[in-house]
Amino acid sequence: WPRMGNRRRWAGPLPDAWIERQHELQKLIVRRARALGMKTVLPAFAGHVPEAAKRIWPDADIFPSSSWGAFENQFTEVNMVQPDSPVFTEIGSAFIKELIAQYGTDHLYNADTFNEVICHHAHLFILNDSRSRQSIQTKHFYRKLLLQQ
Repeated sequence: WPRMGNRRRWAGPLPDAWIERQHELQKLIVRRARALGMKTVLPAFAGHVPEAAKRIWPDADIFPSSSWGAFENQFTEVNMVQPDSPVFTEIGSAFIKELIAQYGTDHLYNADTFNEVICHHAHLFILNDSRSRQSIQTKHFYRKLLLQQ
């Protein structure tokens, strides 16, 4: 659940060794899936950012999501960079570049920004507009990436 954007700081932080083992396991899973002829669906940037993002990008539109479940606010209200913010595109592009460097790509990605939480600061029209804009930006990003190779 913490990786789905509902909680933060719960029973963590995770040890670096655990994160590295998960990374190695993911590489094995992706390699095996492709060897079996399967296409992998990798995660995309959904907008979740740590508290430090406010310090790094002080002018970015970063707001907490709603509380989740019966957890205290300190463990929920995950920070979200808003989808119409240039910082969203900046982080999202960097995330996809690194993802491709680590795992290759089958050009299939999934992002669930609001898994059982409500973002009080984003309106549906902004989300729809940003989805269109993100799609266009993603196409331009891939064109540039392919031209560089």
